Amino acid sequence: MHIDELGHIVNDEVKCIGCFSCVVACPNGAVRPYTDQKRFALKCDLCGDGEAACVAACPNRALTVEGGNG
Repeated sequence: MHIDELGHIVNDEVKCIGCFSCVVACPNGAVRPYTDQKRFALKCDLCGDGEAACVAACPNRALTVEGGNG
């Protein structure tokens, strides 16, 4: 995931391994699993100041903060 031009975190589906570390790490319950065809997380809108907990928890660096409000 990365933060897009609107300030939302976007998932990099190629790097995501579906471990859901981001889901567990999110203190607000904003990241939820999506398992249509491949496991990856959706709907993270940041958790406040500093690095997003889901970004810090991702073991494969599929979540990144780029541009936007990050």
